[in-house]
Amino acid sequence: MLEVVICTKKMNDNALLDIITKSTFKNHGERLWLKNIRENEKRFGFNNTISEIKINNLKTIVLAAGPESKKSNDVFKKIEDERNNITIVACDGALSTLSQNNCIPDIIMSVDGDPIIANFYKNNKEILKGVTVVLATSIHPDVVEQCIDGGAEIKWIQAFFNCDSHVEYFRKGIPSMKMGGNVGTAAYLLTSLVLKGNPMGLIGIEFAWSDETPYSETQYYDQLMKSLDQNSEVVKNHFVHIKNSRDGKTYMADPVYYAYLLMLKEIWNELPQEIKKNTYNLTKGGILDLTGLNNIKLEEFLEKK
Repeated sequence: MLEVVICTKKMNDNALLDIITKSTFKNHGERLWLKNIRENEKRFGFNNTISEIKINNLKTIVLAAGPESKKSNDVFKKIEDERNNITIVACDGALSTLSQNNCIPDIIMSVDGDPIIANFYKNNKEILKGVTVVLATSIHPDVVEQCIDGGAEIKWIQAFFNCDSHVEYFRKGIPSMKMGGNVGTAAYLLTSLVLKGNPMGLIGIEFAWSDETPYSETQYYDQLMKSLDQNSEVVKNHFVHIKNSRDGKTYMADPVYYAYLLMLKEIWNELPQEIKKNTYNLTKGGILDLTGLNNIKLEEFLEKK
């Protein structure tokens, strides 16, 4: 279990989740997501979807870009010994780490509509050829271009459902899936619900930084500063500090990362028990804490049949 030792949130979890969700849709909906969807549909079409994906090995590792997981130099050495028996589903942010370790994933996933995501693919094009890339329909067209240029095989998915609030964003014939607001959660749900991974190991889904990390080096610090009148003390008070009993260290999360954790907790509670039973967190650090989630070492997971 994880113990909250310092909590400076100005609202309860439900209120925080509600305001993050609404503000994200307000800020990115029409201006970014809908614009991307329309351009992608016009330029590339949505003909190939995730329904066409087949994997060779049900034993799957979902690889995200959490900071603690990057500190271990022997993770890929251990994976390499079992590489032929494992499917790797990677988040786009993990591409540089994969490239540095000469590890080609089976599937890569992107969901963020920001054009900066294209840099992950542009800078690691040497590992894209023939790899399946799952893209949200709302991804920026620059990402699609980089994937095509790298020789990747694109499969489409959407975070929008056939309902009144999503009517402009929804495209018939493309599978829809909850994504929890971030690529780590989306990659896990793709693996568990679509690919039917069994067992599934999670690496780098941490939702936090080490408590020793300067606030200014966290992902959303600049946005928080802008929203809170450049008042660094007020910004600091919006971070949550959580002690992890697995390693005894304290980690911190800004409101957005903490909201990602809350979203995953909601989705986790809805998942079938069989999926939960076959899910293993392989990263010791971070604040990932879900009721019934198995926490084991990578070596133990690799030995599973």
